[in-house]
Formats: sequence, structure tokens, C-alpha cells
Amino acid sequence: DKHFVAENSSNGNDKHHDDTLTVISSDFEILRQSDSCSMASSVPPKTLSILSPAASITETHDQAKEEGNNNLNGKQQSSAEIAHLRTQIQYQERRIRDLQFQNQKLEAKSKELFALKAMRTQQSTIEAKLLKKLNEKETKLADLLQEGEKLAEMNGKLSKELKKLRASLAEQEQLAKKSTEAETDRDLAREEARGLSAEIMKLR
Repeated sequence: DKHFVAENSSNGNDKHHDDTLTVISSDFEILRQSDSCSMASSVPPKTLSILSPAASITETHDQAKEEGNNNLNGKQQSSAEIAHLRTQIQYQERRIRDLQFQNQKLEAKSKELFALKAMRTQQSTIEAKLLKKLNEKETKLADLLQEGEKLAEMNGKLSKELKKLRASLAEQEQLAKKSTEAETDRDLAREEARGLSAEIMKLR
């Protein structure tokens, strides 16, 4: 592309150079005729040497060449700047895509953490309720154990009292039996005494 631009610039410069030569030659002819007709001119003829055709052609050619080079350099510089801007734009677009991707990942991670936090909060609430119920059960169990100990102690006392009552009952039964036997013996003794009294009365 640069070679093509250079060739076009060279062709344009050659055309411009030919047109410039034609214009300068015409101007030079007019000036020369004017100088030959006007003898009152204060400028010596030799001062016109600075406008000689060769110098004018060379200067014009150099200016055209310099202008073409400047245009070429400007186009090259513009192309370089455009390429640089495109590179920067591509870099910024990649950077934006990367940031968007990272942002999406962060949003997904944030949602995941929020869900885990909500789940943990719910789990903590359930654990707190279960712990409360467990404490209540433990309290009731402790009360029951304490009540059981009291009942066991009372049962022991009642067992002792029951043993005493049974022993006392057995003793009372023995005493009643002995009393019955004594009454029987007494009744027999009375009958025997009556019999003896009757026999004594007969003997008299």
C-alpha cells in the first residue's frame, strides 16, 4: 500500500512538475518581453538570474517533492495513529469483556454466599430451637430424676415401716394365739374346778 501511494504521489508530482514548467516558462517569456520594452527599469538585467528557468524548475520540483513527502508522511502517520487507536480499542474491549466476566463471576459468588448465609441462618434457627427443646427435656429429666430419688427415698422409708408393721403384726398374732391358748387353758381349768367342786359337794 505504501508503494502504491508513493507511485501515485510520484505520478502526481511529475504532472504537477510539467504544469509548473509550462507556467514558469510563460511567465519568463512575459517578463523578458517586458524588460526589453522598458528601458527605464531600475533593476539591472542580471538580477533576473534568480528567476532563471532551471532554478525555478528545481525549486518547484523540490517543493512538489517535499509536499508529496509530507503528504506521504502524513498518511503514514495517520495510518499508524489509526492502527494504534484500533489496538487500544481492541485492548479496551478485551479489558471490558474480562471485567464483565469477572463481574458475572463475582455476582454468582455473591448469590451463592447469600444463599449459604440464608441456609446457615435457617440452620442456626433450627439448631437454636432444637437446643432449646433439648434443654427443656434435660430440665424435665433432671426434675424426674430428682423426683425419682425422692420417691426411692420415700419407698425405702415405706419399706422399713412396712417391715416394722409386718413384724408387729406377727408379734400381735403370736400374742393373740397365746391369749387364745391361755383362755382355753383357763376355761379348762374352770371346768375342772367345777367338777372337783361338785365331787366335793357329793362327798359331804
